[in-house]
Amino acid sequence: MENTLAINTEIERRFLVDGRGDKPWRNTVDIRHITQYYLDSNDIEFHETVINYRGVSLVSISTEEFQILTKTNHWVSRMRVQNDSVIFTLKGKRHGVATT
Repeated sequence: MENTLAINTEIERRFLVDGRGDKPWRNTVDIRHITQYYLDSNDIEFHETVINYRGVSLVSISTEEFQILTKTNHWVSRMRVQNDSVIFTLKGKRHGVATT
């Protein structure tokens, strides 16, 4: 039996943090501020050498990446800004089971 996921279902792994031990993240000097944006997939354009969002170039791509990316139009896209770096992620439609 196939379980169909709702549109925009995000699946992430979650881990239980045992509160009895040390918490090294509380006293660190390496603090990272992360801002996350989800982009409207209707405004993403795939060109042979670049991915654009609302007319702004986001990332360069190879011909092989272009061929892979344009095989489907079911992408959820995210931009994660961390300090001075930006990570652009495309998530394809997931097939399989989701737990809630």
